[in-house]
Amino acid sequence: MPEEKEPKKLTRRQFLAGGAALVGDAFLSGCQSEKSALPAQEPSPQPTSQPTVKPTEAPTPVPTLERPTIQPTPEPSPTPNSTPTATLRPTLTVEPTFTSTPQEGPEARPEELKQLETAVEIRRPIYWGNRDRPEVTLTFDDGFSRSSVAASLEVLRANEVKTTFFVVGRQLEAYPDLWRQALADGHEICNHTYTHSYLTTLSSEQIKEEIDRWEKAAKEVLGEEYVERMKQEFAYIRFPGGSGHRDNRVLRVVSEAGYLPIAWSADTYYAVLKNHDYRNEPAGPIAQEVASHIVSTSQNGSIILLHFNVWDVTRLEEMVAGIERKGLRITTVSEVLREEPEPD
Repeated sequence: MPEEKEPKKLTRRQFLAGGAALVGDAFLSGCQSEKSALPAQEPSPQPTSQPTVKPTEAPTPVPTLERPTIQPTPEPSPTPNSTPTATLRPTLTVEPTFTSTPQEGPEARPEELKQLETAVEIRRPIYWGNRDRPEVTLTFDDGFSRSSVAASLEVLRANEVKTTFFVVGRQLEAYPDLWRQALADGHEICNHTYTHSYLTTLSSEQIKEEIDRWEKAAKEVLGEEYVERMKQEFAYIRFPGGSGHRDNRVLRVVSEAGYLPIAWSADTYYAVLKNHDYRNEPAGPIAQEVASHIVSTSQNGSIILLHFNVWDVTRLEEMVAGIERKGLRITTVSEVLREEPEPD
């Protein structure tokens, strides 16, 4: 059905032009009345019609407001050797955490803007590893559940799998023995901020403080030598809730601190947990669905986001076996990001 158009409205210029025409007509009429009272003179020819007063410019059309169209995030093309059955590219704004949605952070102060102008080049988040090799990485976040951390370490050790943990600084301090065991088992432990705060809600100085406090806690638990090696060889950070992946201010502060943000190409919260009342439903069936989802969507270069919780780790043994049956090797973030070919 065609859209009905509103009648065109006169501009101020058109309105004044029309008024001038009316005043002109009245003036001419008055002059003719005066002439009829004077002595008879040879009549002058009268115009047959009143001239049409034309506006000096075309009327400005009234704009029609339209609702903006939101374009969906494009999904990546699957690699030829894989047959994913679910969406592989996440919405990439948040990671599965159980906290409130972050609000917009404070605007940068003038001194912060000056620093941004002369700062290092921004390092953008990484969502995929090398897609030319049959490797994936299982990354584990937070570390709030001691039992889930211990169970994960046991399964990974039994299957000779090494991977990368993004641990909150406070949780490093809470369970130092577990994280030292993780290092002994060959896992990477990287920055996930000290308090798990959403970075877009913090000032630049507060973001630096979150990073620095994490490093201080890591030095106390894991040793200064490990932290120095991490900063040189695999200085990775994961943003709590994914908050800051598209925020240039946050990304620049993190880049200046020497870190590379690691995002993810597959997760469990938005794909599975969000569809359940997971706090009240039995954990077993949800954990089974989580494992099936991760196995089915794994492909070359996948960076898989898991958490140390009952839903993500209960079926970890099954998850590892299913990924390996697809001919994929599970490894660390450092390994899956390698560009050079594996040695013969």
